[in-house]
Amino acid sequence: MATRAIRYDQLNFDNRTPANEAVGWTNYPYTEIQEPLSVAVSHQIENASEIQNQIGNIRSEQYSCQDYYGIMQNVYKHLLPQILHYEMNAAGQNIQTLMREKLIQMRDVAKAKTTKANPYFDGRSDSDFTDPMQEMTRAMGELSRSISHKYFGSIQNQVIHSGVQYNCIESETTDAEIDDMVDNSWSGNWGSLWRFNTYYLLNSGYQTKRVHQYPAIPDDIMEGFMENLIENHPAIALRIAQNDQFFQDNPMAQSIGHSWTSRNRSDDCWFKVPHDQVNKNNTVVFAPPRTFFGKFTPTLSDMCDNLDQIKAEVVDFLMVVEPKITVKVDAANVLADKTTKSMQEAVVAIVQGLLDDKDTVSIGTGIIGHISGIAHLPIDTSSFPNGHLMYSYHDYTSGQDRQAYLYPQHMNGIVSLSDFNVTDEVQTVLFSAYQENLESRRTQHANQCAHLARQISQQTTRHDAEIQVITDAFTEYQTQV
Repeated sequence: MATRAIRYDQLNFDNRTPANEAVGWTNYPYTEIQEPLSVAVSHQIENASEIQNQIGNIRSEQYSCQDYYGIMQNVYKHLLPQILHYEMNAAGQNIQTLMREKLIQMRDVAKAKTTKANPYFDGRSDSDFTDPMQEMTRAMGELSRSISHKYFGSIQNQVIHSGVQYNCIESETTDAEIDDMVDNSWSGNWGSLWRFNTYYLLNSGYQTKRVHQYPAIPDDIMEGFMENLIENHPAIALRIAQNDQFFQDNPMAQSIGHSWTSRNRSDDCWFKVPHDQVNKNNTVVFAPPRTFFGKFTPTLSDMCDNLDQIKAEVVDFLMVVEPKITVKVDAANVLADKTTKSMQEAVVAIVQGLLDDKDTVSIGTGIIGHISGIAHLPIDTSSFPNGHLMYSYHDYTSGQDRQAYLYPQHMNGIVSLSDFNVTDEVQTVLFSAYQENLESRRTQHANQCAHLARQISQQTTRHDAEIQVITDAFTEYQTQV
């Protein structure tokens, strides 16, 4: 029989409010920070881009930590590389020396067997290439098995394992790149020499009834990990603290689960029994977070203060650089105004040239009609390159000359009509077009009103007929009763 979860109305969720408020300032839109910071970044203020990236990371992590499953997924994403790093250092330099040696051998083989006629070396069937690769892989496999057995118990050999691929080395790979591969082989990024199966660890395998077993992490590793998490991933630490506070506010809850009701819908749930006694399909069940993080579990108040401190530092930064931003914005506005003037002069020049040429005066007249908004005259640009009117202007912001298409329907309000020398003949054409446009709109308005009047008349006739039917039926009803 499935274990019933505690009803939501029996639980205290007050811990969510301070947690959401502590991280809310990183969301969009938050004009106090986001807008001035964006301006600072766009004007290349020192450190502004790094701060924006920091806020973006906090925002992304807090979105991915909306439930406990997501929290632990993020925790293991950072914890597993740290465990590997710790164990590789504890094992001495032997494994890293071997990895570096074998990668160099593989590179040298690829370089020696790459020719102009055959620039691509496929080492999959070359024993000179595969032998050092397999020797390195076996050593890495032994290390990963010892790590898995030490930390992950019954699901060993499935969480951390070698990720060496045939294409990890090419003939042009340098020694510096090999050193970076070895020294950062635990980074967890795609292309690294190790793979981390956080899904298998989270779900304790692939069963439908999944009771999660936290890894046995020594205090020295957990202490360093939590210090790193609080400093570099404060949103994750905040959500850990929020869930710990939840169990303090709800002593009847002894375990937390994450249950899937469909492929695209899942949510947290809580139980009154320990996690190893929960029997519920499609649910991953965890012990309370303090079971795993122990004495290093952060408190909600401290994590809220931590986020508030980060916010205060960002606000202080924006206050300090505000004079620099003002100077750069003013300078950018000056350049933008000069660019606008350059563009306007270019537009006026090209349109005036069309007006002054008898072969193109009709085109210029049509453009003036569009710019003024009084008439939409036809504009035949088929004789121009690509069928478009183009003009050149200088962009003072980038310091480059630019070309742009002229779209007359977009010129209204961009240039002033007083900048053009419009002849009497052109004005006569525009006045005639204005009168025709006015008459056309009046005729269209009259036709629409007449059409609406006919609709009203027809609707009134139908209404009267329906009323008469109801009235006659009532009259007949009265005569019969």
